[in-house]
Amino acid sequence: IHECSCRDLASTSWAFARIHMPSAELLVAMSRVVPEHLFEFEAKGLSNTAWAFATLGSKDVPLMSALAGQTMKKIRYCWSNGSAKIEDLATDLNGLTWALDHCGLLSPELSSEILALMRSLGRAKDVEMASSDRPPPTVIEKIGPEDHPGDAPLLRYELPEMVCVHKPAGWEVDNQDAGGGPWMSAWLMEQYTIEQVPICHYEEHQFGMVQRLDIPSSGLVLVGKTWEGFYTLKWQLQTGNITRDSILLVHKWVDLDGRVNRQSFADRASEGDAAPAQLTVLAHLLRADEEENQFSLVVMRVRKSRRGDLRTHFEGAGHPTVADGKYCEREAYLRDREWCARKFMHCFRLEWRDTKDGIHSCCEALPHDLRESLARLKPRGAESAGSLADWLEGRPPRPWHEYV
Repeated sequence: IHECSCRDLASTSWAFARIHMPSAELLVAMSRVVPEHLFEFEAKGLSNTAWAFATLGSKDVPLMSALAGQTMKKIRYCWSNGSAKIEDLATDLNGLTWALDHCGLLSPELSSEILALMRSLGRAKDVEMASSDRPPPTVIEKIGPEDHPGDAPLLRYELPEMVCVHKPAGWEVDNQDAGGGPWMSAWLMEQYTIEQVPICHYEEHQFGMVQRLDIPSSGLVLVGKTWEGFYTLKWQLQTGNITRDSILLVHKWVDLDGRVNRQSFADRASEGDAAPAQLTVLAHLLRADEEENQFSLVVMRVRKSRRGDLRTHFEGAGHPTVADGKYCEREAYLRDREWCARKFMHCFRLEWRDTKDGIHSCCEALPHDLRESLARLKPRGAESAGSLADWLEGRPPRPWHEYV
């Protein structure tokens, strides 16, 4: 390993982390060699190496601190001389943010420094993309009447640099999934011209969309309208500073002892990993015609999690989401679809900060199709019946902590 170049070192550590294959021997060897080549790395290599070490569970504080310092220096240097694209530097900074936060090394001072740099990169990108010689936008097919799944997305809370949008079930948050829903990107392009909001017209910038919701789910999604707003939101997503509250209907009666909140049951979880969300049981329910089929209505507050962790967490704990075609057993899924309109998951509340650190929140009531499905179930008792009323009537939901 002593003969490896800095590119080899970055690629090797990244590959082991990508397939989630921890190797204590590799980490020790890398920890000795990487510092010798630290000044030879490009910003991307430094960020990828920090991400890989964090993913593989490295506890080498001096090495991670050195990687962080050198990454910040390299990003500033590349930005000052124009040797790298602004968006690539922002991606490198985003990866570093996740790595440091994952390792518990993101101090308040360093966190503020990274956020300030992210916002500066965003402002520079906004100036660059306001010019008439900006690159051609991504071409997306317009949404035809035949492609429309029913309800249309809605602008729910708009600020100059960002907007909160309600995504109905059936819509796809970006055009890289394997699903077949109409693209939210096409809808955003219809709401904002390229002169008004350029970022919504570029796939390489995720059309401004910050977090994902899969096609069968509904709920609130944040969209950056400027690059400064987009990078501000991305930083918050990586550091767990976007509050995300959701409601789910899951199989079986969830115990009230808090076991599901004490550890992660997700596929890729390691021993001792925290649960990706904190859950509160609202009601125990059952089917009137098949009382052996038991369900729990729960609200959860999402922590930082990898894609798929939430769904596999509940499946691993023995409580797969109702009508989840990917993680439910086929027979259970088919029985669910006899009475439930679609996967029962809805992101009902978001809280975030704008580019001046002002706090904003937005709520979205339970959609009509899920209310109709929920009404087909029978509460276990009076307490469960009381908890259902507000949701069945479509009243504005409260923050998760008020249900605890």
